[in-house]
Amino acid sequence: MFKRVSPLLGSPSSALEALGRSLAFIEFDPDGTILFGNPLFLGLMGYVEAEIIGRHHRMFLAPDEVQGDDYQSFWPCLAKGEQK
Repeated sequence: MFKRVSPLLGSPSSALEALGRSLAFIEFDPDGTILFGNPLFLGLMGYVEAEIIGRHHRMFLAPDEVQGDDYQSFWPCLAKGEQK
């Protein structure tokens, strides 16, 4: 498969680096464990890396949301490649 990359951005990795400098994002493994939060995400949300890495996405939700059926099925479905 061919990858299109803007001539202004260069390689695919350059494009990702540029996005990482301009967008706040967080990365999870398939079960919802936090793997990474870029500096923009950390600053926006008021965390330092050590507070979030290795914790589960549920840390960002109210307890009643975590107990809901939709959330309980979300991560297992995502891990199987299904959309919710």
